[in-house]
Amino acid sequence: MRLIKDVYFDFNLDHAREMIAKNHNIKVSYPTLYRWAKAEGLGKRKKRRPSRKRMRRERFANEGLLLQMDGSRHKWFGEKETGRQYLRRRALPA
Repeated sequence: MRLIKDVYFDFNLDHAREMIAKNHNIKVSYPTLYRWAKAEGLGKRKKRRPSRKRMRRERFANEGLLLQMDGSRHKWFGEKETGRQYLRRRALPA
């Protein structure tokens, strides 16, 4: 714990654990190191993001916002033409 207090004081616990294992050949699991640091009062708390303030908005007026679409195929120019069908589309306010 003296290494964390003196040498790795500005590291987070996981990075300090990696550097201690690499530079000092002392291998400790993260949960064990966390318990030791917490007992010594060295654990840094994660910063919490402040909650967002929500503004309620007025509902939109519902009239005229919905359109009903309709499409149908018909032989508009009679049977005598080559039998082609044409598509008729229209939008109706609901």
